[in-house]
Formats: sequence, C-alpha cells, structure tokens
Amino acid sequence: MIHQIQTELAKYSKEQIIAFMPAIAAALIAVGALLGTIITVICTALQGCLASRAERERHIRELTVNAAIEQWKTERSRADARNETGTVKSLRLRIASFLKFSEVLCEKSMTPEAISRNIIASDEIVAEAERIMKNVK
Repeated sequence: MIHQIQTELAKYSKEQIIAFMPAIAAALIAVGALLGTIITVICTALQGCLASRAERERHIRELTVNAAIEQWKTERSRADARNETGTVKSLRLRIASFLKFSEVLCEKSMTPEAISRNIIASDEIVAEAERIMKNVK
C-alpha cells in the first residue's frame, strides 16, 4: 500500500504536490466536519429518545400515585361511613400495589400475559407487606 502511494506520488513534482495540499486539507476538513455533524445528530437523537421515555415513565408514575391516593380516599370515606375503618389497606400499600401494576404501562408491548403477571406480582407485594406489618405490630 505504501509502495503504491510512493509510486503514485513519484509521478508528480514537488511543486504539483504542494499545490494540491490546500485542496487535500480542505477535503479532509470537510470530511471531519461531516463526520462530526453525523455523530452529533445521532447522539442528540438518542438523548432525545431516552429523555422522552424517562419523561413518559415519570408521568405514568405520577398518575399512578395520584390514582392510588384517590382510590384510597374513596375507600377510606366509604369505610368511615360504615364504621369499618380497619378494613382499608394503608396508603403505602395502595401506592406500592399501583406502582407495581403500572410497570406494565411502561413496557413496549402490553399483552394480557404481562398484565396478568403484573397483577399477580402486585398482589404478592401487598400480601408480603401486610404480613410484615402484622409481625411488626
């Protein structure tokens, strides 16, 4: 390869090679600028996708917590009206259950199997937390 380059350069005089240097430098600068632009665009697009996904997941978690609080308030007021205050699960358990279940909303494909798995996992978390809370009291 180096021999071919030397052979090719031997065809030209020093003056001709020096005359081509600015053009070669300009071409290399243009290629470098183009590569830099392409890399910057790719990195910016990836960062935008990640930020968008994180914002979507944050919004889903926020809605989930608000829904859990509202459901807990409704259950609490119904239980208070019937004088059954001990039947309502704690707010922490309600939020944990809702957050676990909301993970299915952050998946790319929502299938009945995924929903079932998350419901089961959510119920298991609540059951385990209730068991721990009973042992603490």
